Amino acid sequence: MSKRSEWTWKTGDAEVDARLHLKYEPGNWGDVLKGAWLTVVAGALATQAGRRPLKCLDPFAGAPSYPLLPASAERLVRLPENEHTAVLRAFAARNEWPSCATVCAEVLRKHGAIPRLAVFDENERARGLWAKHPDAQVLSLASGYDAFEKAFRGKVAPDLVLVDSYDFFDRWGKVLDALAALGRKVPVLVYVFNTAPRGPGFQSQYDRLRKKLIQTAQDLGPVPLGRLPYDKHENQAHHEVFLLAPAAFTQSVQAELAQASAVLASLHADAGAYELLS
Repeated sequence: MSKRSEWTWKTGDAEVDARLHLKYEPGNWGDVLKGAWLTVVAGALATQAGRRPLKCLDPFAGAPSYPLLPASAERLVRLPENEHTAVLRAFAARNEWPSCATVCAEVLRKHGAIPRLAVFDENERARGLWAKHPDAQVLSLASGYDAFEKAFRGKVAPDLVLVDSYDFFDRWGKVLDALAALGRKVPVLVYVFNTAPRGPGFQSQYDRLRKKLIQTAQDLGPVPLGRLPYDKHENQAHHEVFLLAPAAFTQSVQAELAQASAVLASLHADAGAYELLS
């Protein structure tokens, strides 16, 4: 195993670090962007569906929630009041940051639907936490990527699919066609950690992904894509999300997705525009 694959994010609590084995900072700008889009998508889905069970498939679910870290708490203070941040602040009141699947359940419930979460994570302890969650079913999988084949063949019948794998930027070529096929039936929300700014090879990989998304849009319909810089001090990567969904559904949410992205981009830019160092 490489040093890169062994690295984990440290929260400052050794017991929590051992239990969650985090590979990124919970509550980073990528989580904020994903959650904002997810709130729009899940809210629209529940409103259109009415009061019935809605299944969200998240095969890279992490844990139900994470410790609220100081940097994430600082971000939350600056975010505007809206449906997404209301969920975040409710969890922050007990020093937690909710995972995307947890945000999804909260939003579905608020809009009158009955949340059903079909989840998986490579971390056994995270799966154990989900096993205790009243809305969740833990899937028996060898890998989170296996869920897409099961969903396509009808073995798992989701109403919404979340894709947030650590290595999607490296593996998208093997799974994007399957996700697009799912997107013809149900909304598929995908997160990408875009490392294109780190060099020509990464940029070429990203260019190929964009070209593939444009090709996919010729069949599926427009593919919304939102982006935030990785960090206000460093231009090393971008957090990106895109939506693969039936054209009518995409049309119903694209204005809200654009607005949510613009608000966050403005806040992010303002945070890096001026500092008083002392």
